[in-house]
Amino acid sequence: MIQNPITKRISADPFMAYDDKTGYYYSTYTAFDKEDRAILKVSRARKAQDAPDGEEIILLREEEGYYHIWAPEMFCDRDGTWYVYVSAFTDKDMDWNTMQLLVFQSISKDPFDGFKFVKYFSELSCAFDPTVYEAKDGKLYMCYTQNMYAFGFERYEQRLHIREMLSPTELGEKYAEISKAELSFELSK
Repeated sequence: MIQNPITKRISADPFMAYDDKTGYYYSTYTAFDKEDRAILKVSRARKAQDAPDGEEIILLREEEGYYHIWAPEMFCDRDGTWYVYVSAFTDKDMDWNTMQLLVFQSISKDPFDGFKFVKYFSELSCAFDPTVYEAKDGKLYMCYTQNMYAFGFERYEQRLHIREMLSPTELGEKYAEISKAELSFELSK
């Protein structure tokens, strides 16, 4: 087995962000308990290299109605409010039609004060690995990958999309496909 050189914790899909207001590096990732159930965690430390093993809080446990928690990412808006976006299934058997993209919002400007569940994006079923960013003009965008199998495609096919956002919790109508799986090694049945 290969040892992760960054952290001793068993974790998947790590994401890291720095907050110059608190002076902390925040890392969010999927961890697993002794029964191999997924847990969404956020950790923090003053140095980037220490964040994956820093103090931590739990945002979501698998037994709270969501399963197979995947690919969390964090975003801080202009007013200092933090958001965590994460994908999870409502079905234990990983039925792709039950995958949802969830968003949590910090209850204060300090992410370690905790988060509250805001919503799931009903218009983004089977979407994961979301990255939210703010352009120089202040507009927000979300880039994400989407599994097209849930939309009636005969095989597991990924597509990369970018979509405008009206706010950190609201999607706009405009979106574009950046790329899609086309080569044989990218496609599976």
